[in-house]
Amino acid sequence: MMNGLWLLQTALTMGKPAALEGLSLFRAVLTVGAVLVLAWWCSRLLGKQWVKTSGFGGNICLIEQIQVGQNQKILLLKVGEEYILVGVSPAGIQFLSKVEGDFDPKKPGQNIQIPYLKNQQGEIMQPLFSDMWEFQKFSKNYASKLRLGTVPFKGLLSSLIKEARGYVLNPAGVNLAILREKLEVMTKQAEALEAEAEEE
Repeated sequence: MMNGLWLLQTALTMGKPAALEGLSLFRAVLTVGAVLVLAWWCSRLLGKQWVKTSGFGGNICLIEQIQVGQNQKILLLKVGEEYILVGVSPAGIQFLSKVEGDFDPKKPGQNIQIPYLKNQQGEIMQPLFSDMWEFQKFSKNYASKLRLGTVPFKGLLSSLIKEARGYVLNPAGVNLAILREKLEVMTKQAEALEAEAEEE
């Protein structure tokens, strides 16, 4: 009888470390998961606070920002009573130009004027830029009155003014003409490829 109790007690004692080990492993995984969730939540909270306080104070206010490339942004800032465009990239921050007008991101302007160029044949071409540096090279000739807007590829055709023969890509650089007819073909091809991808 004593022998049987001793064996039972030994078996129970030997089973405890395995159960405790499983429980402590579960606690460790749970703790790591909780720390990761807390870190993610804190980073989002701090990010939102930074964006809210990115007005920097009473004299500088972030009006609008757009992503123009990988790790490249253009910021529209109000400094005192003036508006300026600033380029931000891993290389640093660069002043692009002063901008005239009054900007309210909640009320976009109704009277938008699109700049255009004329080629040697007198045809109207609308400028298109691959990045902010190309825009900066072009905008030096226009007394800083231009504002950037991003357009996805699908929206290029509908953003083309009706008088334009097409786009000219980077007019102060490669100066590549993309005619309306070619853009229509390219848009149809892109839509067909997208439809094929959705079917797969």
